[in-house]
Amino acid sequence: MTSPPAQREAATPPIQREGATVGDTIWIGRTVDLPPGRSVRAAEWMAEDPFELLGPARVTVGEGAAEIAYPVAVWRTGTHTVEVPGPLLLAPDGDVDSLAGQTVTVQVASVLPRPATDTTLRPQPPADFVPQPATTPWPVLTFLLLAIAILAPVHWWWRRRGTPGRAPERADAPGPDRPPLERWAEAGESRGGG
Repeated sequence: MTSPPAQREAATPPIQREGATVGDTIWIGRTVDLPPGRSVRAAEWMAEDPFELLGPARVTVGEGAAEIAYPVAVWRTGTHTVEVPGPLLLAPDGDVDSLAGQTVTVQVASVLPRPATDTTLRPQPPADFVPQPATTPWPVLTFLLLAIAILAPVHWWWRRRGTPGRAPERADAPGPDRPPLERWAEAGESRGGG
């Protein structure tokens, strides 16, 4: 059985950049010693409110050390402390060593500007009265006169054209009211005369 390897914390771990605000991506991480022949894997982390894990951990392996960083967002302002799980060190023979977790403190500022106090607000000068628009009937009357001037001649022309006239009747054509009795009688019809 192997003894757990010594772990080395970074002097200034890449916890966050200065001025992190609500909703920013913050990388919370640590650096550990990596013994020869071992590989490192980030442990699963279920971040709790107000932290939200934004993606998988980033593992960067260097000479004899590995850096594990988790991207998170914090959704509440203030100073928050969170327990980050320790990484797993994998041996070639299948042994797994898990390192202890790390407590990290994160300072998060608000994205909103600070509200102004009563002492910093200057009184404004009084506002003038809002002028009331003057209402006049002239636009409506002008529109009505223009409409009458255009529609009156059209109406007069329409009334003047009258009803369409009838086509003149031909003299040899029988009228619609009188049946052609003479022609029927000449043709031998005796019932037509009455």
